[in-house]
Amino acid sequence: MASNYTVALVGLGRIAWRGFGPGVETHAETIRLHPRLRLVASIDTDAMARADFQAKYGVEVYDRYVKADIAVICTPAAYHAAWVAAYTASDCRDILCEKPLSDSLAAAEGIVGACETFHKDM
Repeated sequence: MASNYTVALVGLGRIAWRGFGPGVETHAETIRLHPRLRLVASIDTDAMARADFQAKYGVEVYDRYVKADIAVICTPAAYHAAWVAAYTASDCRDILCEKPLSDSLAAAEGIVGACETFHKDM
């Protein structure tokens, strides 16, 4: 039997769950509908975004790192490197990072290097 995976959704903006209009799936909806994925945490620094997300999805919300098999990083690009670093150094199996990868070439190279060092797929 195939394994099931836990997912942490990092950043609760448009692409994560608010959407861009009818017919455009968000990460939260895609995860919710996938038979082998279970959304176990959503992470954002904005308390209102956390409360709104929890009211809609009933998922635990946090303002800090939460362990998961897969991390879906949807924060602004300036924060991608920090979140990728946190998840590459953990037991996280895979990381999906929204585009653009970073806000600078140096940060992008750091992200790629961290994934290579810790043998993580991104």
